[in-house]
Formats: sequence, structure tokens, C-alpha cells
Amino acid sequence: MRPSLIILSIILFTPSLFAGPIDKKELDTPSFEADLSNKLGDKKEADRSYDKIVSRYDPVLNDPGSPKKDRIEALRQIAIAKVEQGRFDDILRLSDSLLSEYPNVSEILEIEAQAHQVYASAHLSRSEYDAALSEYEAILSLNNLPE
Repeated sequence: MRPSLIILSIILFTPSLFAGPIDKKELDTPSFEADLSNKLGDKKEADRSYDKIVSRYDPVLNDPGSPKKDRIEALRQIAIAKVEQGRFDDILRLSDSLLSEYPNVSEILEIEAQAHQVYASAHLSRSEYDAALSEYEAILSLNNLPE
């Protein structure tokens, strides 16, 4: 039995470890697979699962005919996966592209600011202060959000 299956079995059959019940539908998601693989240190499997998330939401994000709220949610879900993969530039490229269609939409700017925040924290943890400062300055430039 693979270590991931052993851990999953422990999680599934030890409900007292959790505050609430486990929704079995949540276990059958790329997000759950990715998070579990990541925690188990299986980077390749985690990346495959994160790529599934991106491929699920990418068509909505790139479809100009999709409702704006759906496209923003797709961006949010893709951003979560990309952050876990450490692919911050992808998030910024995608958010900039959506901002070109919907300028100054606070939800998109918030996603972009959060990406800069995580990226800055990653630089700080590696003592890359100039790069971290640059990311924080990028957040400040987004501070002119519409009210």
C-alpha cells in the first residue's frame, strides 16, 4: 500500500481527529489530491493535481463569453494552484490579462496583491530583501483600489 493511501485511510477512518464530518465529494477533487501529495512530499504528483485544477478552470478564464464573476473565480482557483507550485509570474500574467478586459476590478486586484504578498514572503524567507521590497512596492501600487 502506498504511503499516501495509508495516510488517507487514517484520515478517513479516524473522524475524531477532525472538527467536522468529511464530505466524501471533497476527497475526489484535484485540490485534495494536490494538498495531500504536497504534504506527503510527492511534488510530482502534487504538480499533476495542480495542473488538473488549472485545466479545469482555464477554459472559463479564457472564454470572453463567460460571466465576469465566473472568470474571476476561475482566476482565483488557478492562482491558488499556481501559488502552491511557486509559479507567481503565471498568476500576474493571468491577472494582468483579465485586468485589461476589466480595469480596476477590486477582486482581480486583490488576487494580484495576494500573489505579490506570497511572493514577497518567499523572498523574505530566503533573505532576498531587494526582491521582497519590490513585491511589497507592487502591492502598494495596487493600493489605489476603487472603493
